[in-house]
Amino acid sequence: MTKQIFVLLVIVFSSCISSSQKNFKKTASLKGEVVKIIEKKYDTKLKKGVFRIVYQADLSQDIYHYNQANSITHTQFLDYKGKEMWRYENSFDKNGNIISSSVFMKNELNNTFENKFVDGENIESVYLDADGKKLYTTLKEYEGKALSKKTKVSIDGEVLLITEYDNKDGVSKSITEKLPNGKVKRFTKYEYNHFGDLTKEEVVIEDFNQKENDIRYFEYEYDQNGNWTKKFYYNDESVLEDVSIRNIFYSDDQKLKLSKSLLLGEWFVFGRKIQSFVFNEDNTFQLIHENRSKASGIWSFDAKKSNITLTQESEKDELVLNCFWAGGLLHLYPEDITDQVMQLERRTPNIDQKFTQKVAEKPFLGKWQVVGEDEMYIEFTPENHFLTTQKSKTPKKGTWEINIDNRLITFTENGKEESKKYHYFFEEGQLKFYNYSLEVVQTLNFVGNEM
Repeated sequence: MTKQIFVLLVIVFSSCISSSQKNFKKTASLKGEVVKIIEKKYDTKLKKGVFRIVYQADLSQDIYHYNQANSITHTQFLDYKGKEMWRYENSFDKNGNIISSSVFMKNELNNTFENKFVDGENIESVYLDADGKKLYTTLKEYEGKALSKKTKVSIDGEVLLITEYDNKDGVSKSITEKLPNGKVKRFTKYEYNHFGDLTKEEVVIEDFNQKENDIRYFEYEYDQNGNWTKKFYYNDESVLEDVSIRNIFYSDDQKLKLSKSLLLGEWFVFGRKIQSFVFNEDNTFQLIHENRSKASGIWSFDAKKSNITLTQESEKDELVLNCFWAGGLLHLYPEDITDQVMQLERRTPNIDQKFTQKVAEKPFLGKWQVVGEDEMYIEFTPENHFLTTQKSKTPKKGTWEINIDNRLITFTENGKEESKKYHYFFEEGQLKFYNYSLEVVQTLNFVGNEM
């Protein structure tokens, strides 16, 4: 039995990445003493009205490392097999400025950016290929400490692209990319929450006299330090498409002490579909492999030595695994394989509907003008109140709510018991309300966020 357990574990450990770490610290955009972040994106699917995260046998992940100067030192991007596809490495001067960034593809240098600083500001970046040949230069301008403009210039001095930044409160509210003739190629507008994280991105692309709009919404779950651990990606129709999960490693993770009660329950192997451990309170355990084969036996936990022992009652052999907690993951490694660590995670595949509801309401928010009516407007607030105004008429107030599954919006006017319900659709930048016969009742044009 123990041999069977060991064989399964060897397969698991052989797919895990090295556990070697350095003593890195936080970046300015993060709260707390962050040393490393592992980020992984997942697909989602809708099942019985509930969105779920789709877990697959996929070891792809992005790993960010930080130094004591609060800057990223290097980043690794791994493929589905856990192999490094590419990475970038930063080099610093004595003042902590990034003087060069090198990009490696499959461990071979692909390109390099070299930066020039004046008074602590990066005023110029030169892009070089793998042979050190200069390809183009980016010139940078600032307003105060905020980047306001970038100009991409060829080796012949020809302007290739101009990028302008509209900054407010330390973040970019919009970015405009222009061609040398001044024509706007791409315009991106951003909105943020009180944590400073992006909640809406609206991209307008103009190409061959055609304009294409793309809107995405984002919602987050946060840890106790105020750093996001889950990021939800919604399209312009408020449909959840992807979820990114971050495992954030803090410098004080090592102070967290494991206990038997914390270990109880099911733990899934990171990057695997169903491979998992189940530690039961009666000291029995199960190991479930990807091919659904199982091994079971008795487990015990030594808090002083911080290790788990796996055995079978009918055998004397036992397998001892050292363990520690970091980045929200349980790490296991056998004493004789010290350079490989298996990472286990808790999983909550079902996604809280409050995020989907909140995002579905966002496109409504703001002031709309009713087409075909004399100066008639409807305003929708985040608190689910509405205000209807029209020239020479008494304003109407009430509440509104939407039913996502049936695409229904319900208006309840203050002082009235009966509500009005319409089907709603967003079509070509307009909001349209339909009755149950699917006849258009009202068409609205967006005016702005003047509430």
